[in-house]
Amino acid sequence: MENTADATFAFFVCTVEPERTGALGVGGRDILADVCADRTPLADDTVLDTGSTLSQQLVLLVTASRPGVVRTDGVDLTYSHGLQRGTQTIGTDLRIKTGP
Repeated sequence: MENTADATFAFFVCTVEPERTGALGVGGRDILADVCADRTPLADDTVLDTGSTLSQQLVLLVTASRPGVVRTDGVDLTYSHGLQRGTQTIGTDLRIKTGP
């Protein structure tokens, strides 16, 4: 991980607008307002609803506070579902350059 932009990171569960399909990509804050009917901060006891008509996705919001570079190599997600428990890396490698 690299963070010369002094960025903060926040995770949310995005409940996608019913008329939308597919996965969220990379974009600005406006994509969250356009795509997410509901945005809930992620907590240790968050339940992601994957078995209903709702489409929920995990979202990482990166907010840079100065020019620089932010780079991640995905995110390690620890989960449990029934008797299954595990940790896996999700997402993609991300590199964002901010400022001039």
